[in-house]
Amino acid sequence: MLHVDPDPVALATRQALLARYDIPVRTASDGFGVFGMDAPPEPGTVVLSQRLGRFHLEAVAEYARHRWPWARILVLGSLEPTLEEQLYDETLPGSCNNLEFLRAIERSTRLRNFQHRR
Repeated sequence: MLHVDPDPVALATRQALLARYDIPVRTASDGFGVFGMDAPPEPGTVVLSQRLGRFHLEAVAEYARHRWPWARILVLGSLEPTLEEQLYDETLPGSCNNLEFLRAIERSTRLRNFQHRR
């Protein structure tokens, strides 16, 4: 999984949560952090925070969609201004609790595995 969020507290909190459930995660604080990664393995899920701002959100979503076509892209927060629908698979409220977040990751994993087999 790849999680991109400019808020270091949010990144650390989500990373600790995912570690408790043995879900490996790579993190980046912006688009440049993602683009500069040394050949990361294909993430099953890419979680992007709307706090990235329109430029980084759109750039990372496009990059992820083209580099890892099987990855599911989740956006945390409201999409204002709106991101093109083909650039993400699901949105979650930025204020979602840990259980909602984990359920979205699980749902994303199931859908990705189903689509990848087809």
